[in-house]
Amino acid sequence: MRKLIESTLVSLDGGTEAPERWPRFDAEASAIARLKEQPGKDLIKYGTSRLDDTLVKDHLIDEFRFWIMPVVAGPGQRLFEDEDTSGLHLSLTSQKRLQNGTVILTYTPS
Repeated sequence: MRKLIESTLVSLDGGTEAPERWPRFDAEASAIARLKEQPGKDLIKYGTSRLDDTLVKDHLIDEFRFWIMPVVAGPGQRLFEDEDTSGLHLSLTSQKRLQNGTVILTYTPS
């Protein structure tokens, strides 16, 4: 079974993208679940969107890669902004520091 990997850039103040609003994508979550069941390489989803709320709620993300950027972005969308994440527990599985000061933190749901 394939893994779904969420790879997201995050500023030091927690911003993930511009302050735009997107609809929920409940129908696409079932399509992603079917994709995960097919043979092949892991799936990587870059960036954050309203789809993330559904993917987290349906436990479809197998790994999170947070690219912590050494900048302050100001107002905008936050990671897990609209979803109740009280049941989401993450374990740090790897960390990597890049020369530009960016840190890549990889977590898996536990």
